[in-house]
Amino acid sequence: MASKPQTATVRVKDLSLAIKAMNTLLGAKENGEMEFATSVYHDFESAICNFQCEIAKIRGKKRDSIKIHIQHPTEEERNFQKDIRRMWKQGS
Repeated sequence: MASKPQTATVRVKDLSLAIKAMNTLLGAKENGEMEFATSVYHDFESAICNFQCEIAKIRGKKRDSIKIHIQHPTEEERNFQKDIRRMWKQGS
């Protein structure tokens, strides 16, 4: 039986910071300033790609907007509204 994938809630700010840190380390490796295993380098590249994809998914979500159609009253409706206002004024 396959195990369920683990999930976690992480802020986009934290993911962005992790991407910057990993890019810094990758740049240092490429410039010869640091040494670490090539497999770690590829793992960092993969993680950066995954983080960027998850951020893009979150930022790409569109919120459902409410569509409102403004209908202007016709001349007949305006006259009816005026008649009702007159009736209210006469009643008071």
